[in-house]
Amino acid sequence: MHVNHLDPYNRALATSTLHWNIPRSLVVGGLHYVQDGITGLMVPWLDMRGMWMQRAEFDEGRRVYLGVNPGNILLSTDKDAVRTMARLRRWR
Repeated sequence: MHVNHLDPYNRALATSTLHWNIPRSLVVGGLHYVQDGITGLMVPWLDMRGMWMQRAEFDEGRRVYLGVNPGNILLSTDKDAVRTMARLRRWR
């Protein structure tokens, strides 16, 4: 028999594992490339995952458009929203 509800322990486990809640912030990580034993270039990266992305219509296989300004990154499934941001770009 299949039960659709989870007991409190398993509900907490599923919530923490699948990341249902929208994160308030992300930390930029870095990949350090090493060549000939010397640390070289550091490439920043963001790790984003969780069921909250599906609730925001970022489904698997869907194209995501990026808009980038200093201090801002816009992720959108709407190409026109990113184009609007690009027109407001203020690179210096």
